[in-house]
Amino acid sequence: MKLKVNLEGVPELEAALEGMDRKMRARTLFTAAKAGAEIMAERARELAPQDTGALAEKGIKVQVTKRSQFYGEAAYGHDEKHFYGMFQEVGVSAHPQPKAKRKHTGHVAQPHLRPAFDQKKGDSEKVMQAHLRRDLMAAIRRRMA
Repeated sequence: MKLKVNLEGVPELEAALEGMDRKMRARTLFTAAKAGAEIMAERARELAPQDTGALAEKGIKVQVTKRSQFYGEAAYGHDEKHFYGMFQEVGVSAHPQPKAKRKHTGHVAQPHLRPAFDQKKGDSEKVMQAHLRRDLMAAIRRRMA
């Protein structure tokens, strides 16, 4: 799941970003995006099926997917080792298993990624705003000193 927050139309914010060093600007957006995604990932871990506990404990990760000096994007979801979490999220219909020579009965969906997004998007935005505010205010103070 990805959350995209566009900051537009705020001249002071844009000026503060422009005044920051390129690396600092990219790091600010990177940390804000990652912190916002982590809020949702934590909720997804709470909602994940607890059959063995592996999916909830180790299978949901946050990853920065794009970053530049004016853009930061982070996503959360199942890591490669816990790919089966996708099947937990959307459910599986009954299907044949040729190697086992039997039929898999399937299972109903146990969504955890989307509900986490729906429940925590507001909190995520607040965390990202706080990170941006903190880093931008620090940059403004440095410019004024």
